[in-house]
Amino acid sequence: MRRSLLAGSAIGLFATAYPLSAACAQTATNAPASPVASGVGATKDDSSRPGGSTEGALEDIVVTARKRSENLRDVPVALTAVSGDTLTHRNITQMVDLVTTLPNLTVSYGTIQPRTFIRGFGSGDNLSFDQSVGKFVDNVSYGRDQDSRIPLFDLERVEVLRGPQVLLFGNSATAGALNITTRKPGDRFEADGSIGYEFNSNETNVQGGATLPIADGVSLRVAGLLQHLDKGWIHNNVTGFDSPRTRNYAGRAILRIEPSSDLQIQLKAEYDRLLDEGENIQVYKQSLAVPGLFDDTKLDGRTSNSNAGPPYFQQGYAHLRNQTYQADVNYHVLGGQLISTSSYRNYMSSTSADGDGLAADIFNAFIFNRYRQFAQEIRFEGTSGDFDYTLGGYYQHDEMRAFTLIEFNLAPLGVPVPPFARYLSFDQDTDAWSGFANLRWRITPKLKVEAGFRYTDTRKDVNQLLATANIIPSLPRNTKRATVAQQINPALDPVQLAVLGVSPHDYRGIQQNDGYFQPQVIVQYEIAPANMVYAKFVSGSKAGGVDAISPASNPNATKFGPEKATSFELGAKGRLASGHLDYALTIFSTTFKDLQLSVFDNVSSFLVSNVGKARTRGVELELNWAPAPRLRIDFNGAYLDARYLSFPGATCTNEQSLIAGPTCTQDLSGAPTSYASKWSGNLGIAYEQPLGGDYRLAGRIDVSARSSYDAGSTNSPDERQKGYAQLDANLDLSPNSSSWTISLFGRNLTDKRYLSFALPTIPATFGEMGTYSRGRQLGVRLSGRF
Repeated sequence: MRRSLLAGSAIGLFATAYPLSAACAQTATNAPASPVASGVGATKDDSSRPGGSTEGALEDIVVTARKRSENLRDVPVALTAVSGDTLTHRNITQMVDLVTTLPNLTVSYGTIQPRTFIRGFGSGDNLSFDQSVGKFVDNVSYGRDQDSRIPLFDLERVEVLRGPQVLLFGNSATAGALNITTRKPGDRFEADGSIGYEFNSNETNVQGGATLPIADGVSLRVAGLLQHLDKGWIHNNVTGFDSPRTRNYAGRAILRIEPSSDLQIQLKAEYDRLLDEGENIQVYKQSLAVPGLFDDTKLDGRTSNSNAGPPYFQQGYAHLRNQTYQADVNYHVLGGQLISTSSYRNYMSSTSADGDGLAADIFNAFIFNRYRQFAQEIRFEGTSGDFDYTLGGYYQHDEMRAFTLIEFNLAPLGVPVPPFARYLSFDQDTDAWSGFANLRWRITPKLKVEAGFRYTDTRKDVNQLLATANIIPSLPRNTKRATVAQQINPALDPVQLAVLGVSPHDYRGIQQNDGYFQPQVIVQYEIAPANMVYAKFVSGSKAGGVDAISPASNPNATKFGPEKATSFELGAKGRLASGHLDYALTIFSTTFKDLQLSVFDNVSSFLVSNVGKARTRGVELELNWAPAPRLRIDFNGAYLDARYLSFPGATCTNEQSLIAGPTCTQDLSGAPTSYASKWSGNLGIAYEQPLGGDYRLAGRIDVSARSSYDAGSTNSPDERQKGYAQLDANLDLSPNSSSWTISLFGRNLTDKRYLSFALPTIPATFGEMGTYSRGRQLGVRLSGRF
């Protein structure tokens, strides 16, 4: 990895006054509370600070991990929260940038389909299944792989829930969940916004929102984001461009209607349009079969692969358009709350990538997916004596219309076959029903016991077509399926069979039905005021399905089964030192059976595989300390042991494939899972200094580190990333009123570059390629609040 000296020493000494420590997310004090869709601001509660002086004590953090507003330290869940203000001050608008701040979380855009992992487990690289790490925005499921690209703007907070989250979310999340809460309109006018510029990548970031009172009990919040990144961190020696170039736009409107104190309604509409252009994969290891095949094998921010020439004339890109429409109704009735969430999503994504690592056009992958989702959840929450209860039901119908075109031009490698493409279309209709219930019994003022369950029935109906087609030059982002289907050419079937070993097929009416019961039990005990311990058991499942790109010779062989997770967790949370020290300690062990993973077939595709058995266990610790009124120290660290207990049939390394052939498999039983750093953590220090007059200077510095991990899926030493540390910092100047702030920000100041994704090149070239992380960022931002 490239090393360089710390740049910007002034910036390196200070950082923003808004604490980034995940466990101490602070919401703006003038942010409105929303009784409908789970968002309220952080509040001070001096009653929780027994004894001693409370000057400069930590503020309480309110989260909604269990669909109700609760103090973070009272929630018996392994939970980390980051406030929306923190994201803005750190110049974070995408999920991938959360990784350096939150241990045991990995998000990678390196592959053609993004990956999200928590505690060493996740999924990705295949559009066939929902993700093991669920993503939920205002209680709406964003369960597709490309949903990791949904922008982060105008938020109350992002909550990272670690471990299976199966009870209160619409789609089961066996590895964990990201619970994202947007800002909601209050009853008075307010506006905020920021404009930032990052110098190294010529990146402009503009975002903001405003709440507009319309009438008594009626208000509207509108918000938007514009992000332009003109100079990516990977220079392409073939095209001369710096990739990726980013053009992201998003807008959101939320209408709040409160006809009475017992009825609240929120209507929401959001549009997101995201585009990354250019190749961002580098070759970093020379071919084992053909010495000197690759021109550049240094992981140095330069690449020589591109499909910009003949016959593809194709630049790489990742494009996403998403529309979300949502209605939330909260009705106080029968001594409780009846809550309804209705939502409709219309999503389109398309991606194109070069996967051979050569300047010559050898291999091109194009994936298109149109996805529509309707979901309805109804739940009732109430209290009866010493019992709190939740009852509810959930229905989701979604339709996926996807197709892929994997193109091969092997003549430059000396293979005497004409150019051809493997065409796959995938139509899937899904209906999922579930019912859930949870009962909490306050046995004594200090002892609480919870028991709940969710039963889910999922039915999928699939048509899958595999054919041989002509290659298609210049595939635009909005390519229609009919355009590609017109290029199907049965005369090339023998070529696909000879090169890839697969024959065309047309499977109709493949069905996969799954029903599963998911229980959860929690025992919680208050050992002292504002301090508690808990024990938790949960067993969750995620539906099986049909592999979208499987070349199997019969339809039943395209199916994969449900993923199951059983988890045990012990935790302690609380507040000490007269409210100046918050802590959260978690010990966990989760075992997965039939884990759904995408496994590279050593030819051209990722195929779904049900791993026999895997386990993750470890310890997580969060500390937030305010030793003095203007000083804040935050620590968030984790120890992790995540490995496969039984995984025969895994993808081979390059060395193994060269010896045993492209159909080689290996046994990874006992090997660590992807992105499973044994140690990871973040240490942050923030300090605020009053200046003469009406101004203040605030700064923060963060060091994030993690030990080595496997950036690929073959457990190859060539795909292992060594441990590293990154340094971030901010320096803010603002008046005491905080009406405006001018900031200098620096991220990755020591310019550490690392692999966020690794993969063998196509078997014909036997090299290694991967995605190089973004380097140093230095910028300035002006923000205001009215």
